[in-house]
Amino acid sequence: MHMLLALIILGVLALGAIGSIVLYRHLNKKVYTGRCGNEFYDPVFHEGLDTSQAQARTSRSQVLNDYVDEDITVCPEEKYEEIHTPAFDEVRETFIVHDFVSNYTAIIDHEARRCLVRTIRQDIVGPNAFVLQIEEKTPFGLRVSTTVVRQDAIIKTWNYPRPYGKRIAEACFRYDFFTLELYFHGMKKRSPTRRSQKAALGKPVGTYAVFTNNATHQTLYKIRVFEPVASVKPVALP
Repeated sequence: MHMLLALIILGVLALGAIGSIVLYRHLNKKVYTGRCGNEFYDPVFHEGLDTSQAQARTSRSQVLNDYVDEDITVCPEEKYEEIHTPAFDEVRETFIVHDFVSNYTAIIDHEARRCLVRTIRQDIVGPNAFVLQIEEKTPFGLRVSTTVVRQDAIIKTWNYPRPYGKRIAEACFRYDFFTLELYFHGMKKRSPTRRSQKAALGKPVGTYAVFTNNATHQTLYKIRVFEPVASVKPVALP
């Protein structure tokens, strides 16, 4: 009887110790936040403005350069990075989740209740680097010059976000879920013209902003997303 009571007490103490460790890790989890201001010029968008729009932007000193803030959250322990940019130019309000455990990025459109997921591009996204550099440089945020790159992509239907990581599964809960693949406009011999290939992409879904996380020089990727058509064969991303 005494042995059983001792085992019960030891079990309760062990569970208490485990619970204390879990609670400590939860409360002690470091989450960094920062803001980066991006000054950029997009010739495709800005040179396409009509006269009235150009005059309006001139009055706000935006004709030469545009500007957008991105709010960034990083958790080094859970290895994720979240980025929010408001709507600007032709770009929809965009929420990004980089899950470095699962190695996937999610572009989240809360208004459309849509998630677009693809593998993380290691050449432009480094784990947790950006906000940590901001914290080191200035507590008030960072302003950098930014280059604009335009890319087209198509979506593929998918219904199960769990394999793409816990953070993405939580962010995309009960949303329409798609995988995303870049579409390259081939210009080889006997290939369709750029205009005809563009028409073959299908119905446009929206344009989203994806920034590189580099504290010295940013690149803004304006990702134009289209619905796929049967005749288009997307190029799988690495």
